[in-house]
Amino acid sequence: MRYEDDNGNTKFVTDFKGFTMLRAVSKYSTNDICKGRARMYLDEDTDVDVKASMRFGEGSFMSAVLRGDLLDAMRKADEGNYQALVQGLIKKEIEL
Repeated sequence: MRYEDDNGNTKFVTDFKGFTMLRAVSKYSTNDICKGRARMYLDEDTDVDVKASMRFGEGSFMSAVLRGDLLDAMRKADEGNYQALVQGLIKKEIEL
């Protein structure tokens, strides 16, 4: 999930911690919009440049997930996304 920014520098859409959080949201969230966004970021068929451009328009919860900031994501999550992150932690699927 890497891309080149406008200056030609290699950047990543998210880090491993963010990846594990995206997986938890895609598997356990009851918020269909966030669940669909998480699946889009995980989808290998979606062009990485599309993912990179979409990243800048995300809301506070998804931005925190993509940064790999678990505590901020939990603070900004609605109930469905909060429970998804909790399930990911309980099942040891989220990298700490």
